[in-house]
Amino acid sequence: MDDDGNGYVDDYIGWDWVHGVSGDSGEDKYTPDNDPTDWYGHGTHCAGIASAITNNNKGIAGVGWGARIMCLRVGWGSGAYGYVRMDFCASAFYYATDMGADVINCSWSSSNSGGISAACSYATSHGVLVVVAAGNTGSYYVHYLAGRNDTLCVAATTQSDRRPYWSSYGSHVDVSAPGTNIYSTYRYHYGSHTYTNLSGTSMAAPHVCGEAAILKAHWPSWDGDDLFDRIEEYTDPMPNEPQWENGNMGSGRINLNNALTGTEDIELVYLEAVPKGEGMLIRWQVEADEDFDGFNIYRVEVSPGEEMTDQQSLALLGDKLNDNLITGESPYTFIDGDVEDGKVYRYAVEVVQYDEPSLLGTTEGTYEGAPASFGITVVYPLPASNSITVSYTSEKPATLEVYDLAGRKVDSIAVEASERETEFSFGVENLSEGLYFLRLSNSEAVDTARIVISR
Repeated sequence: MDDDGNGYVDDYIGWDWVHGVSGDSGEDKYTPDNDPTDWYGHGTHCAGIASAITNNNKGIAGVGWGARIMCLRVGWGSGAYGYVRMDFCASAFYYATDMGADVINCSWSSSNSGGISAACSYATSHGVLVVVAAGNTGSYYVHYLAGRNDTLCVAATTQSDRRPYWSSYGSHVDVSAPGTNIYSTYRYHYGSHTYTNLSGTSMAAPHVCGEAAILKAHWPSWDGDDLFDRIEEYTDPMPNEPQWENGNMGSGRINLNNALTGTEDIELVYLEAVPKGEGMLIRWQVEADEDFDGFNIYRVEVSPGEEMTDQQSLALLGDKLNDNLITGESPYTFIDGDVEDGKVYRYAVEVVQYDEPSLLGTTEGTYEGAPASFGITVVYPLPASNSITVSYTSEKPATLEVYDLAGRKVDSIAVEASERETEFSFGVENLSEGLYFLRLSNSEAVDTARIVISR
């Protein structure tokens, strides 16, 4: 039954357009239907690379773990080869676009026939990112979709960021991605559903689709052009690959972490979260060559010893702590006053530039209750260049001494008694770059801290 009125009956997971072709015995090749199951496992392998579920103790982790897959069958097998027809592909383009797909993966070669040109233009004009495998000719090769300016063409790389001998290349390639001996989900037309290793630019393209899914989840308002630009901009160089040096492997090998966390001309110098008074002080310093709008702070409570990547932090952090963008001058500070003794908190700083947010960095700290009656609470900035600010508490007059790595005292400062947390600054412009130790002492107690001087 065509419940949604789109012209396809019971298309719960997608559609199969293949019909009227000659293929292997027993293959579904006569009538379009709602069973898009592939014959040789090629599509299943690509789907696993793009979005296989994680943290389930099964198989593999997809790049864009958990992204929804729209299964559209446009190809069939015959002997040792797989085939697609451009009119089937064109129909799939229109279907995917109208059904709300954000990314279309094309791990197949193409020609300008069967209405594929208009169908591709329809998809990209509606904000869909079309990702195309470059091909496996081992030469300078441009098939139709790969050569279009509005599609993202992907060549393959090895583990050492080299071009495998079989990967096509050329000036039309936009980026490169892993494509050698990739382990993923697999379904063959006989035997059990399993996992296997395959190689090809067919495997490289869904890596990019998975990256696009993560970026789209983070920036839901972005369209295909935004995703294209971000993926192409944030890649790693491939200096050991001659064809990359020659401009034939795109901007470089994709880097999801940089695409997710990178900002134009904004560098995080340091980021820390430390107890201060009855809250946690988050402090960070940036160096920026371009203007930006400001910062947001997010927080999640974590278990002691729990490891978490920046991407996982970003996916889990749901509570923005600030009501308005944090602005001012570097170093920037924010106080999180809603904390509990002994709890470990992970903070993410997001920079907003050109109205678009990007993860700048993450840090964590443990709140250990209100400050003691003696001790160094906070030292900033780290690293320092010309001056250091120390936050301390001491009920009696104290002395702050500075020692180098050799244990030599290089400075000594008398500090006043203060029952409440107090800050003071002192100059370090005469000290050489490197690691130093602070020693705060009065007649009853001693506390230490480290500082780094860098210019």
